[in-house]
Amino acid sequence: MSNGDAESINFEQFFWSSSDLMSILDLAGDFVLVNAAFQSILGWEREELIGRSYRSFIHPDDLERVSAAFDSENGITPSVIELEFRERCRDDSYRWMKWTVRRDGDLYYAVGHDITLRKETIEALAVSLEKSRAIFDAAVDSIIVIDKNLKVVEASPSNDSTFAFSREETEGRGALDFGAERFVTPVAIRRVPSSSRATSRKPSRLNVRWSRRKSRPKRRTSRRANSCRA
Repeated sequence: MSNGDAESINFEQFFWSSSDLMSILDLAGDFVLVNAAFQSILGWEREELIGRSYRSFIHPDDLERVSAAFDSENGITPSVIELEFRERCRDDSYRWMKWTVRRDGDLYYAVGHDITLRKETIEALAVSLEKSRAIFDAAVDSIIVIDKNLKVVEASPSNDSTFAFSREETEGRGALDFGAERFVTPVAIRRVPSSSRATSRKPSRLNVRWSRRKSRPKRRTSRRANSCRA
């Protein structure tokens, strides 16, 4: 068996057994050959795809962007293209696919990986973060975010009414700061475990008593302003 025959057999085995979508298209964008993964992932039989344009299976909102990726720029047509878009299934639902397309002569060779779960996870995380932010901003109790060095990274708006410290005065300061306006009482500081001050990947919870400012500093009014009012 020649090297050429061995390479042909290896390619065919790889093509037909791949769990990712694999296809060959002509320059017009019509399917010439597709593997069995189109049926297992998208529900399409090979006979339903051969001779049809890839454009028929792309979500309408993604079609213009995908088509533009194949346009030449400054007279140069890209030989390798990577794209993410929604592809239509046989039941008219859509799945997110990441495609790598390579041109070789008069044919395009394309490999597609299903990234639907990743997209849905990212979207769910974004929604969760948005909800968390709304809860953080609307919380009646004061919420303080502290980094590994026990520095206040962020404070909720309620911190203003709870401790009489504004967010601007709180954020960026050390949680164990002993200034004229200390944040934490001495009893609470002695209870902070030393391990919490070291670098650790495990999250820790500290129960501390925060000092509340007795009163806000009054704004100074100049004598000149008082005389004008008189």
